[in-house]
Amino acid sequence: MRKLNLSANPLVMVLDRIHSSDLLHFIAAFLGFICPKCIWHNGYPDSRNTSADPRHGAESCPADIRRIGCFAWTIAENIALCDYENIDHQKLEYALRLSGLKETVDRLAEGYRTQMLRVLDEKGIELSGGQAGRVAIARAVYKDAPFVVLDEPTAALDPIAEYEIYKNFNDLVRGKTTVYISHRLSSCRFCDAVAVFENGRITEYGSHDKLLENREGLYSEMWHAQSRYYV
Repeated sequence: MRKLNLSANPLVMVLDRIHSSDLLHFIAAFLGFICPKCIWHNGYPDSRNTSADPRHGAESCPADIRRIGCFAWTIAENIALCDYENIDHQKLEYALRLSGLKETVDRLAEGYRTQMLRVLDEKGIELSGGQAGRVAIARAVYKDAPFVVLDEPTAALDPIAEYEIYKNFNDLVRGKTTVYISHRLSSCRFCDAVAVFENGRITEYGSHDKLLENREGLYSEMWHAQSRYYV
């Protein structure tokens, strides 16, 4: 596998033909849960991964995982992941707005103090898959860490909701090194670079336009396979 050198504040799309153990290995390395040999940051080996404590990586790199876990807490606590009295409400409002949750929350009688799930409160709300995905995005915005991993963040959203997320994407990841994992190749247009995994290796790396020039490459094949149904 070639080295993946992430300079300051890039937005990198990562895709694979299938969800493979190699891609999961890459995510674990980027999050700092294992010590990688393939990820360099600003020209140097990623020093975030020198700690033996797996929580070390999670502190500096929030992940938006598709199987998002929502807890029997208030909406605010589910986003901030701390006790209500310790929440920064200015940051919370910002996270709600950028994730597209604000209108939904404002329609609730108790706003972001509404209890989620019915484990502790029979009036607790159950979110749809798309809304739960927005909670994950809001968590990443609220945490404001320098590294962000987004794993298929718009997979459960309808096309209009997905467009709203894309429209706010520069604000969502401003000033952060971001890895965006998806099989929706339309997302590649706003990424600085695309890394293509194939058979355990990064076989292609470059901008969307550059990779399309390689007609024999997997990226070009996948792009044209998807785009043919939209034109």
